[in-house]
Amino acid sequence: MKESSNILTDGPVGKALFIVALPIIISNLLQSVLEVVDMYFIGKLWDVSIAGGTMSIMVLMVLTTVIFGIVTATAAFVSRAYGSEKFERIQVILLHSLYLALGFSAILAVIGLFFSENLFLLMGAYPDVAAEGARFLTPMLMGLFVMVILITLTTVFQSTGDSRTPMYVMLGVNVVNIILNPTLIIGLGGLPACGIAGSAYASLISRAIGVMLLIGVMYLLPSKKNSPIKFPKKWTFEPKLIKDIVVIAIPSAIQRGIRSVAFLSMTTIIAVYGTAAVAAYGICQIVPLSYFLVAIAGQLIVQVGLAAFFAFSGYSIQYIWYAVVCGTVVMFCFDLFFYMRGGWKTKKLRIDSEETPAAN
Repeated sequence: MKESSNILTDGPVGKALFIVALPIIISNLLQSVLEVVDMYFIGKLWDVSIAGGTMSIMVLMVLTTVIFGIVTATAAFVSRAYGSEKFERIQVILLHSLYLALGFSAILAVIGLFFSENLFLLMGAYPDVAAEGARFLTPMLMGLFVMVILITLTTVFQSTGDSRTPMYVMLGVNVVNIILNPTLIIGLGGLPACGIAGSAYASLISRAIGVMLLIGVMYLLPSKKNSPIKFPKKWTFEPKLIKDIVVIAIPSAIQRGIRSVAFLSMTTIIAVYGTAAVAAYGICQIVPLSYFLVAIAGQLIVQVGLAAFFAFSGYSIQYIWYAVVCGTVVMFCFDLFFYMRGGWKTKKLRIDSEETPAAN
């Protein structure tokens, strides 16, 4: 029997967790820095811009739920293939995940091109906020495919135990984004001031550079010569694999969707207090500690329900934050309960092709 040489599935668990988890944590922090930088420079404009940016982010969260569900499923399938040492399947899984994610991002591009401003008006935004938000949302949705590719490639790297490469790439993305944000928003170096749209352009350009860096690592870095993370030489289409990815993606997409709808509902409720309140909410929600604890019922039922009650009963905006805390605590209790039950340990995935029967 061939001995496994996978250092992540053999040996001390604590060491493997540390090797993989620390760069992921740093990468996530760097992603949060990107959001802080974006909002910082948007904040140099005016309340309407901040409110438009806040509502744009909430709309993006709702519209991209399916894409992030696909990314979650990709992580599960790639991790299984890597742990089973079926390295050739990683390329096929990557390809089919991109089929799904890019297909859906094309639909969102059409929505962004024709309906961005209408989405804000449906949320009850003032016309000036809707117009300003559309200046950010339209290019973000039309260029979403760039972010989709970056997230998918990052997920595949992390799922095969290489979390350092995405960390270094995210560091580069941050540097580029920090330089481009003021350059494009307020106009530096003789370039025109693009306002809030400049933040969207900076985000897309910096992430496009991140995609090029990851692809360069895949094919040009000598140490990655034998890495399984590459695009397949022969592009195939396996309907069964597409179906399997979708089956795993749907529950994750629903969970994220409910959470995103909760955030969107909170923004709509807070709009009752005016443009400045929405702007303040957007700034405070950039990197909340509660983000890592939120899930379904706590946000949608407890948090949104309480927030709506407080808002329409004439309470001050301070009570909105009490609703956020209550929702977070409730969902932490639910998450802990289902984790302790251990049902997640029994889930199985099929990663073999239709022509190759799964091994017993």
